[in-house]
Amino acid sequence: MYFLPAIQDGVNVLIAFNRFCAIVLPFAYSKIFTRLSTNFFLLLVICSGFIPSFLTIGATGVVLEMSTPKGVDKVHEYLFLELKFPDIDRNLLVSLHILIANSISFVLYCITTMQLRRSKFRNKSEVRLLILGFVILICNIPSIAYQV
Repeated sequence: MYFLPAIQDGVNVLIAFNRFCAIVLPFAYSKIFTRLSTNFFLLLVICSGFIPSFLTIGATGVVLEMSTPKGVDKVHEYLFLELKFPDIDRNLLVSLHILIANSISFVLYCITTMQLRRSKFRNKSEVRLLILGFVILICNIPSIAYQV
């Protein structure tokens, strides 16, 4: 199931967007990240994690993959026989989701870093949080490579 990695990718985008707003748009930051909007963003990330998970089923029911020493066995449990789902290339969908989400994060970090290098005023705590978010993205590279 791809639910938790999808949430991880969404949270990476949210952290990158937060750092982008804090450094590039400091006067709008408090308006963008209120308690209500932050909760909305988190709910949006959780809901967006369901999209690749449910669309990758690709059959009229649930497909469970069970690892055995000989390989992967698929067990089909058909719940709704009358429904017909289109054929979806699961690997392509998951790969696109991973690459798009992490590319957005990387681009936001690059723009934020360029803006930070041009600015004369640097808040040390904002810089530390930017570095922390970028390090989290870099530490996810093995997970990204494994999923793609």
